Amino acid sequence: MMKILRFDEPELQFGTSTHVDIRFGLMNYSPLDFDSDAAPKRIRVGIVGSASSIEGLRDWLERCRNEVPAKQSRQPNLFPKFPGFRSDIAFCSELVFDSALERPISSAAIGDIITGTVRDEQKVRAVAAIVGEVRSLLEKKPDVVVCALPPELLDAFEPDDDSVDLENEDSGTSSADTDTIDFHHLLKARCMALPRACPLQLVLRKVPFRGAVREWRFNPAWTRLHRDVHHEFGVQRLHLVSRGERRPIAGFLSPDEKESFGAALQAALTAARRGPDRTALA
Repeated sequence: MMKILRFDEPELQFGTSTHVDIRFGLMNYSPLDFDSDAAPKRIRVGIVGSASSIEGLRDWLERCRNEVPAKQSRQPNLFPKFPGFRSDIAFCSELVFDSALERPISSAAIGDIITGTVRDEQKVRAVAAIVGEVRSLLEKKPDVVVCALPPELLDAFEPDDDSVDLENEDSGTSSADTDTIDFHHLLKARCMALPRACPLQLVLRKVPFRGAVREWRFNPAWTRLHRDVHHEFGVQRLHLVSRGERRPIAGFLSPDEKESFGAALQAALTAARRGPDRTALA
């Protein structure tokens, strides 16, 4: 006989309350750190693309400052409204655009990219052009870099549907010599090698006098430092808490040393959540 157990959805923690749905949680209760001094209130957006794709993306993001109505549906929870991205509602932040944070790829450069007859060659050229512009843009220290791919490149990378013969099982499949590179993966890999674009991890290692070394890895975005404080004797215990996991740390330190270490670790976690120089790539 089969026994089925049903678990309730976990409540997600937001700024002022909890909710099971991230969309409604952000809409009604704001991000968890919305009232923190470390939370970004103004996000400087860098954009790389053609002149037209940059303009189109910027116009679309401008429209997203205000509410986008919900889709007409008999399932309102499936297609809720977008509340808008402003400092006075929901996300409690705003996007900042500046022509100095835009790096257009010229039409001539795009033409040179798509003149290649081999699709993989086109992708490699496109990635090199985009990464070069992103590298220059990072000197301006944007908080986020968005690649607005020109439609000419998207069209060039799409397979030619007219060449597909539905009667031939081998028709339309990628040739090992002409189309083996995933453009998205290649672009991401090249960008991850740029300064201030590397993800951070918190690594906790336990090295016993005898026995095997143990190691735990934590994502700073989901890791909290918990302090057990006695009103008279100060900090008694420190724990790293992440996704239901709780690990004790610095147990050998005195209460005063735990207080000092905890403050330094909390500052490091806050800085890690903001990212290296608060620059992200999208």
